[in-house]
Amino acid sequence: MKGEKLAGLLLAAIITLVMGFQVNESQARGKKIRFAHTGGPGSAIDLTYIKFKEVLEKETNGELEIILYGAGTLAGDQTAVEGAQRGTIDMGSAGTNNMAPFTSKFLFGDLPYIMNSIESSHKVWGGEIGDELRKEVGDDLGIKGLFFAGVGSFRVLGNNKKPVHVPADLQGLKIRATATPVEQAILTAWGASPTPVNWPEVYMALEQKVVDGTYVQHMWTTTAKHHEAMDYYTEVGGVQNMHLCFMSKRTWDKLSKEQQKAVEKAADAARAYNYDIAPKLVDDLRKEMEKVGGKIYYPTAEEMEQWKSIKEGIWKQFSDKIDMNFVQRVVDAQK
Repeated sequence: MKGEKLAGLLLAAIITLVMGFQVNESQARGKKIRFAHTGGPGSAIDLTYIKFKEVLEKETNGELEIILYGAGTLAGDQTAVEGAQRGTIDMGSAGTNNMAPFTSKFLFGDLPYIMNSIESSHKVWGGEIGDELRKEVGDDLGIKGLFFAGVGSFRVLGNNKKPVHVPADLQGLKIRATATPVEQAILTAWGASPTPVNWPEVYMALEQKVVDGTYVQHMWTTTAKHHEAMDYYTEVGGVQNMHLCFMSKRTWDKLSKEQQKAVEKAADAARAYNYDIAPKLVDDLRKEMEKVGGKIYYPTAEEMEQWKSIKEGIWKQFSDKIDMNFVQRVVDAQK
């Protein structure tokens, strides 16, 4: 009996040592966090998430390691949301417009000319309203919203048919549209034919003339090489979408309190970095578009009034789907 008891104690001691070794080894290796986003190499989105990675790994002394999968190599916007919900992806990023199938809370951001400038929009997305949205959308979708990142500009109208100076010039042109109904309404009001095409298929659609153009920001135009398939651009402004950086709730809940604080600190640092660098990159993006023969047109003040004339009608059209009191808060927050 004594021999059996001694053997049992020895076995228990060995198991304890092995488990302790495994735990220490695991801590030494750190937890790897897979982060999927669609930003191309060198883009504002890509650089921002590299900054997030650097800060987080430093704050946790390597306990948390971010593995970045950019340019849609692991997931697109919508599939990143779905993956985070299921827990198959630890972190993701999605355009607020591309989250329309999951939530209507970002529809206000698609309203034409709701933002006065890129700088004033930061007061919305990076302020009290942005904090509310991150929490509400996160709670609704079962993800942890961390911060909003931008690409530094409003959208630009591009096409491969002809110069476009005023909305009437868009008549008959098929412009690629996203899932948000507000964007489709804007293009229709300007006289274009909104044509939904999945993002990975847009380049081919331009090449094969399935669509004649796009209405996205400069960064997405260049990183997706769409500027190689278009010749004319018009700086109409109007819409500025952001990307929500989020973490799977399952991943978040497994982190210690200290690690969660480190994630939030890294998110704050990455957001500040993004708001600083993104606008500075836009001029270089325009030069890249012009380098391959693109011609960029800047409407006159009178022509801009024609582009902006759709604002009241579109806002009214979606007043039953978008809380206009909330919209007024967004307007006031920019003052």
